[in-house]
Amino acid sequence: MSSQALFVNFTPSSAGDRCAVGTTDSLSVASGEYFVGSGQCVTCHSTDTTGRSMVDRDGNDVSMTNDWIGTMMANSARDPFWRAKVSHEIVINPQLQEEIETTCTKCHAPMAHYEMALTTGESFNLTHLDTSSLGMDGVGCMSCHRMDEDTLGLRFVGTMQYAEQDVAYGPFNDPWSGPMAGLTGISPVKSGHVRKSELCASCHSLFTETIDLDGEPTGITFFEQSTYHEWVNSIYPDNNTECQSCHMPQVEGGAIAASQPDWLFEQSPFGKHYFVGGNDFMLRLMAGNREELNAPATEEQFLLAAKRTRDQLRTQTLDLKVEIDSTASDSVYISVLLENKSGHKFPTGYPSRIAWIEVVAVTLQGDTLFKNGLMDDEYHIQGRDLGMELHHDVIRSVDDVQIYEMVMGDVEDNITTVLERAKGPLKDNRIPPKGFSLSHYTIDTTLVAGRALLDENFNRQGSVEGSGSDEVKYAMKLNGYSGLFDLQVRVKYQSLPVRWMEEMFAQSTEEIDLFREMYTTTDNTPLLIAEYKGRLHTARVDHQGEPLVVFPNPSYDGKVFIEPLANVVIHSYQVYSSTGKLINEQPWSSNRQLTLPQNEAMYYIRFNTSEGFVTRQILVILE
Repeated sequence: MSSQALFVNFTPSSAGDRCAVGTTDSLSVASGEYFVGSGQCVTCHSTDTTGRSMVDRDGNDVSMTNDWIGTMMANSARDPFWRAKVSHEIVINPQLQEEIETTCTKCHAPMAHYEMALTTGESFNLTHLDTSSLGMDGVGCMSCHRMDEDTLGLRFVGTMQYAEQDVAYGPFNDPWSGPMAGLTGISPVKSGHVRKSELCASCHSLFTETIDLDGEPTGITFFEQSTYHEWVNSIYPDNNTECQSCHMPQVEGGAIAASQPDWLFEQSPFGKHYFVGGNDFMLRLMAGNREELNAPATEEQFLLAAKRTRDQLRTQTLDLKVEIDSTASDSVYISVLLENKSGHKFPTGYPSRIAWIEVVAVTLQGDTLFKNGLMDDEYHIQGRDLGMELHHDVIRSVDDVQIYEMVMGDVEDNITTVLERAKGPLKDNRIPPKGFSLSHYTIDTTLVAGRALLDENFNRQGSVEGSGSDEVKYAMKLNGYSGLFDLQVRVKYQSLPVRWMEEMFAQSTEEIDLFREMYTTTDNTPLLIAEYKGRLHTARVDHQGEPLVVFPNPSYDGKVFIEPLANVVIHSYQVYSSTGKLINEQPWSSNRQLTLPQNEAMYYIRFNTSEGFVTRQILVILE
């Protein structure tokens, strides 16, 4: 097959909410000895204008190329941050230029990289990439569908093995090869390994060889990204929950996989080619600069991929629970529990990514009692230490912020964002996945580092390891205020925070300058991952001889707190309406909070305690 660079244009579709493919540039139809450009797949795997194939049962378009074209995978070779970071690494260590470029193109332009490596044995660099339509196809179709099953899960840092035969592996039974073989020279072959996490390991476990400050090798290996190994060190392999389960969700009931021939039947599993990751910022940046980047995807397609990213981060990443621990004369103590729902650390992937907790307490009159973790107009987290913010178990000051991140250190243990200089993590308190263990054989690649190792409730519940959670306690001083207040707890996330950019932006190259301009003109408002809102009462109530007190009364949201004497044990409770109708009956739990029906009415709560039955009358008034 010829390696000549060719291009193809596509006709936009107006059917429903389907996106048009390619208006600025076009996908590659280059043909090499091993790979073909994704443009050759469009004829059969793009939107079917008849609405018969590649649609789900509701008629929604699930065609592969349309879902893929606006993703980070499709645009990996155009990614301006990647280009800038490669440039930054070369500025710091110019003697490693060839090694850096060759290594980085393995994952960001795998088809062109391996086409050259397998046919000529030469190294593929950025000069080659800029003139290669196959390279600019990014992680194109055949990057994954030709990857061989042998030794999967044992190959990392972009090391891939491709089939010698002209095949495209897929999950479908008895695929008919006629049109595909005739048009592209490639035959579809069934193989279940394309739905396995091991397929992702090559590019999602990356390590570098540490260079000292003089540019000399140290013999130390630094694990820059270990998303695949984090998954291995979790409950999910045993649960058969693969990477594709979330990042390529299946079409329920399957779908017809191609528009040609027109007699094909629905096949399953049919994975949506969403490739949802954690970088909605970059997708929005590329949407706003698609002409400068010569991107085939439309603005609409980029923004759709960004929306899918935000939706997954908000719904499948983290659970947030907030409980009031106790109240005192001038303080409120709350417990914030974060539980990781993903199959890897949160955040995972590239080490720039951070998440943090924001806590705000405000009186009903609008006065701020306590604030922690807020961001200013220049996207800096207020109260964050100038160097490295340590991991916290208890936060007593507005200047202590719980930030989940990996902080890299060089050979002198100074903070660095230069990957080639990184020796190891000075801090890694990113929340592990469920089942994560410090004794697992992958722990050298998935380290927990810093004070999180000393935190008894980091990835632990009691003495049991592997909770995939972290509990943070806040002691909020209220400066004499007593009464009701509104509490808001938020978890926020950024993929490319301002502080991480500073070291790179101190340099000037064509790639860094271009990205700096795009970065500073793109909205970098952090993404809200999880949120709690509640109304609490500040002060401990005087029992005045009573076995327990229920407050506030009246309640303005149906929530009340129960304060028993130290020696009083509550066994159960019953809630009655004002007419005596039993509404709810429950055994008592230790969280001290009870929620009444959210209707304006009078309620009676009857507690069964170690001191006998105690009844309290509570009025609910909704604002």
